[in-house]
Amino acid sequence: MMISIPILFIIILIISSYGPLFVRGKYLEECERSSSAAGQDLYSLHCRLRTMNSEFDFKTRNFSGILSGDSVVSLHLQCSDDVLLNESSLQPGVFAHFSRLSSLHIEHCKVSRLPPSVFAGLSILRNLIIRTHYKTASSPSLSLELSTGVFSHLPHLEKLDISANNIRTLPDRLFFCPASSSLVTLNVSLSRLQDISDLGFRDRGDDDKETNGGGCSLGIQILDLSYNRLTRLPSRGLGTLSSLRELYLQGNEISGVSDRPLAGLKGLRVLNLAHNKIAALPESLLADTTEEITEIYLQNNSLSSLPPKLLAKCNQLLVLDLSHNILTSSAVSSKSSKGIKGIFSGLIRLVLLNLGYNRLSRLSPEPFQDLHSIQILNLEHNFIESIEPNSFSAMTNLQSLILSHNKLSFIDDTT
Repeated sequence: MMISIPILFIIILIISSYGPLFVRGKYLEECERSSSAAGQDLYSLHCRLRTMNSEFDFKTRNFSGILSGDSVVSLHLQCSDDVLLNESSLQPGVFAHFSRLSSLHIEHCKVSRLPPSVFAGLSILRNLIIRTHYKTASSPSLSLELSTGVFSHLPHLEKLDISANNIRTLPDRLFFCPASSSLVTLNVSLSRLQDISDLGFRDRGDDDKETNGGGCSLGIQILDLSYNRLTRLPSRGLGTLSSLRELYLQGNEISGVSDRPLAGLKGLRVLNLAHNKIAALPESLLADTTEEITEIYLQNNSLSSLPPKLLAKCNQLLVLDLSHNILTSSAVSSKSSKGIKGIFSGLIRLVLLNLGYNRLSRLSPEPFQDLHSIQILNLEHNFIESIEPNSFSAMTNLQSLILSHNKLSFIDDTT
């Protein structure tokens, strides 16, 4: 029995709608299609490739046999990571065929350079992830190079993740514009950046309009610069990011912190400076952020003391991690000439305080008398030998107290 061509087409269409579509070709290892929640006849496409090179073209029959470009709203390209020398390349306009693409994810493809017009045609793209996974230890000379204006074709970009690319330098100060007007999340972690000023977000004052944003609105709310090679925080280094809410700087090599490094960040809520080499902090560190900040992470540094007024006005603070430093009892209980009772004075909303792995030798009521909301207090791995009466009496909401690995011989029932 013979089946007419129209009927055969309908049968194929019905079969393909009941599961993922797999297509193999010269450069494509495997492609899987799935329906998108964005609407009917719109799809997400996940393709596994050996590599992308100059011969790779999304307009070839490898893709035209799968879907038309204007049907794909999400594209995920994953290259093989078994052979490092399989270098990939992206040509200008290579994605222009996908005119309705809102999300583009490229993983493990060893791309060495993004040319200026590589994203031309993606005018509605909102989410962009490019992670080559160049590793500093195994391939220190390999990195992703970003061309000047590489994101200029993406006016609606909201999330940009260019982490794990071994990036050493950035092209210019304004390389995020005009995308920066809508950009909310920027991730440049796991690379080799050494100077935070290279991002171009430093507030240089009204006398230098060109380097102060040049009229480009910066709406970034989440900035992740963790696990780079930053060595210092300059004054006003991120001053143009007035909308910033979360700042992640952990895992760098920061040893120097200038005066007012967070100036202009009045809405900052989360600050992570853990796993650095900070020995001292300026009293002005949080001067511009005290009204909103709720989480501060300073663990695994070299802090022996904190400025008495550092946390004085952080009355919204919920989480404070000072573990793995070299803080002493006198540093925690220090008093200023104006009668500040301790570095935790005024933290009436603090819920978690971690002082584990420091050098505390004794506990007294003074540092803790304002901690009415504290629920978790971690004091493990110190040198605590004595606890004065009523040291914890103000902590009416305390649920977890950790005192393991200290030098206590007894605990009085009045503590």
